[in-house]
Amino acid sequence: IFTERFDGFLAPSQPMTLRLHHLIQHIGLMLGGNPGATLCRKLGIWVSKDSVLRRILQLSPSPTEPLEVIGIDDWAYRRGQRYVSVK
Repeated sequence: IFTERFDGFLAPSQPMTLRLHHLIQHIGLMLGGNPGATLCRKLGIWVSKDSVLRRILQLSPSPTEPLEVIGIDDWAYRRGQRYVSVK
């Protein structure tokens, strides 16, 4: 079978365009699985909540700078009193 490659438009063996793939990723990042799938359905994109979450998991984490300060917020209740430690 001979097929034509559409670089920058379609990834090989993918059922959707790269633009649609990125749109679902952004919706998933903003809303999550179930709400993201609901918004996609209202926009006419029929995907499941698992598909939305799978698109999010395909993102690679961006490199970050080394941490200089780590803040720790911790609180607990003990016999009606509140103990709080910050940083």
